[in-house]
Amino acid sequence: MHRLIFILLLINSPSVAQSVSTRLGARAAGMGNAAFTLTDPSSLFHNVASLGFLTDPSVFFSYEILPALPGADRRAAAVNWPLSFGTLAAGAFRFGDDLYSEQFLTAGFSHRIDHTALGIKTNFLQYRADGFGPQTALTIDVAGLTQLTPAWTIGAGIFNVGQAGLTPEDPLPVVFVAATSWKSPEGAMLVAEAEKQLDMPLQVKAGLEVTLFKKMFARAGIGTNPLILSGGVGAKTTRLQFDFASSYQSVLGLSYQASATYRIQKNKKS
Repeated sequence: MHRLIFILLLINSPSVAQSVSTRLGARAAGMGNAAFTLTDPSSLFHNVASLGFLTDPSVFFSYEILPALPGADRRAAAVNWPLSFGTLAAGAFRFGDDLYSEQFLTAGFSHRIDHTALGIKTNFLQYRADGFGPQTALTIDVAGLTQLTPAWTIGAGIFNVGQAGLTPEDPLPVVFVAATSWKSPEGAMLVAEAEKQLDMPLQVKAGLEVTLFKKMFARAGIGTNPLILSGGVGAKTTRLQFDFASSYQSVLGLSYQASATYRIQKNKKS
């Protein structure tokens, strides 16, 4: 059963240079995972360039479960730290159980000049399967983000730009992403994203976020290839933010994801 689950995930999750999607964050999940132009503490798992727009250090956690697929849970954590010369971030991701698992350690850097930021990220991947030795790979992602106006933002990037693989005969996916978003003065946001993995159908995603009572949010999203329908809610204070999302995928069924963020207060002298 677990190997069948892995095969389904391999076929239907072409988001990054791994077999399963490493794009985690309940805010993004509630918007159909059209998250490439979002600037929040989950950016390390979406668009590393977005880190350049963060102003406060933060810690991010996320966990996703698929009730119909035991052993297919995903979890991730990241630390983001803006400095005078750019923003540094480090994180970890894990999928699976003792029978089969995928995990990676990642580190990213983004530098912002005015309304544009460029970022680079390196990922150390490890695959483990019961009865087989671990396999590893090192991949690099690059991305950019530009705020054209206070309302319009565009972004683009490439996952696994160096075309790394587990072996020369077993390459990992190369993925191209282009995205845009629009934000109204009242705080509503529309996002759209196109994602293309070589030899796989084009994925198109779109999402909406609306602000409720200044500190609460409602979200909805849709995606293609495979069909994804999602929705979510969120709430935040000055330092804490909690988000929850539920998604339906035409192959894997329902999933539930929760995220928490803690923003660390900057030293006033820095």
